[in-house]
Amino acid sequence: MATLSQVVALVAEQAYPRELQLDLKAHLTAPLGEQELQALVQLVAPLAGRVVISSSADWALRRLRSLAPGLALGFDPLLYLDRRPSDRPPQPPYRRGAYGYRDDHPLAAARWPTVADYLEERADLRLAFFYLLDHVDG
Repeated sequence: MATLSQVVALVAEQAYPRELQLDLKAHLTAPLGEQELQALVQLVAPLAGRVVISSSADWALRRLRSLAPGLALGFDPLLYLDRRPSDRPPQPPYRRGAYGYRDDHPLAAARWPTVADYLEERADLRLAFFYLLDHVDG
């Protein structure tokens, strides 16, 4: 199995893949510190413009945004909205909402006119969160 530094070196030398997506599993460990996140930013620097770091850990994405504003980031709503079966180990979200999704948000307690309306509202809330990250100091 290759290390991330080996993959970055290999991809940096090639025209393809045009983009490399890295799924940061920061929700499975203690919060990553500044040093670990800075090391990740430096490690993927040779792939500038060709790498996307995604995660369900919005706290790690927020810190990555402050360390490397130009780094492409992706958000996985797994910890906020999910369809996983009940027999999986407990992790957020814990409650099943009105539409059968696992969703701890208060909006999940009521039925919206349509599933699409409900999902659109949940997505808009997350987009608003990330907008605030980019436009509020501190």
